[in-house]
Amino acid sequence: MLRNTLDLLLPPLLLLVSGAVMAGPYKWIDKSGQVHYSQFPPGDTPATEINVAVSAPTRHAPPKPVAASKTNDDAQTGLEEADKEQLAKMAMIRKENCLTSKNNLMVLENNSHVREMVNGEYRVIPQDEREKRIQRLRKQIKELCQ
Repeated sequence: MLRNTLDLLLPPLLLLVSGAVMAGPYKWIDKSGQVHYSQFPPGDTPATEINVAVSAPTRHAPPKPVAASKTNDDAQTGLEEADKEQLAKMAMIRKENCLTSKNNLMVLENNSHVREMVNGEYRVIPQDEREKRIQRLRKQIKELCQ
């Protein structure tokens, strides 16, 4: 029963982890003055890497309507609030990816014969590939779970 469950859960989890490593987030301003956030730096624009601390999710009040007569300071405050919300979302994604990586590592470390579905067929992950995945997951956990 446990083996069947692992056979069903492991392939999707491994797929999630394969794209889970996120180095950023990065913040940059484009030519039009628009602020952007991304997990990957842009190729043609200087970007600043932001250190995001993962914390428990918080409830945000709905945004207030923007008045047409806002001053520049008010507009800047609204932009900062949007920045904080974007960073909070990125922190949650990072936390989810951390947990997924830890779960996948646990499966690989505790089971010597792990199968995955490839092209509609199950295959046993060879020992050398399993060890490489374990090392990659440990590295991801260090990056994601700090």
